[in-house]
Amino acid sequence: IVPGTTTATQVNITADWLVLRDSNDVVFIAKTVVETCTITTSGIGGLEASDTEAASTWYTISIYATEAGTVDCLLNAEGTAVGTVPAGYVYSMRVGAVRNNGSSNFLVGIQHGTLRVHEGETLSTTLVLDSGAATTFSAIDCSALMPTTSRLVYLQMNPDVGGPEVYFTVTGSGTSGGILFSIADAAFGDSSQGLVPTDSSQDVKYRINNASLAIDIRVLGYEDNL
Repeated sequence: IVPGTTTATQVNITADWLVLRDSNDVVFIAKTVVETCTITTSGIGGLEASDTEAASTWYTISIYATEAGTVDCLLNAEGTAVGTVPAGYVYSMRVGAVRNNGSSNFLVGIQHGTLRVHEGETLSTTLVLDSGAATTFSAIDCSALMPTTSRLVYLQMNPDVGGPEVYFTVTGSGTSGGILFSIADAAFGDSSQGLVPTDSSQDVKYRINNASLAIDIRVLGYEDNL
């Protein structure tokens, strides 16, 4: 799934095969899927007719099929599930999500399977923490860069001052516990990357080991729960 690279309003979907289901869980296998959804188009091949394009909004990407085997794509703003099955279509599958940025252009990136990477986005767009120096767990909001269907965010940690140890937690508080990432000194230009769990609001809590140090954190992508 590749949004925003051909044009700022299109998402391209390709798959060797997809498993679609009807309302009774009867399976339909869609093979050699090649579809393009354009958000400025109303209805099949674009945005669900009852929705309106908006800035800073997540859209679900779904694939639909008729009994005769016609396969099409559709975007909808419901965010967490397959949208209303269009008339004439029987089978459906949610295959991902795409976000309109503040200028109503799709965030650029690529999704392979369940892993989405914001490839091609600017550093300023993906930055969620600048010179963070909290030594008690503090929340970082990642919701602009991962949909509500995801609970795993792909982070990059760059030392801003020194070489801090960085800890992450979902439910912890205070100064103990968490998932540890150790990063070498900023002078070496080092960084660390990894998948980190979030809460249901796509927040993750971080802390570092020394208030005289600092860390920059960027969202490189996420793993979707398809």
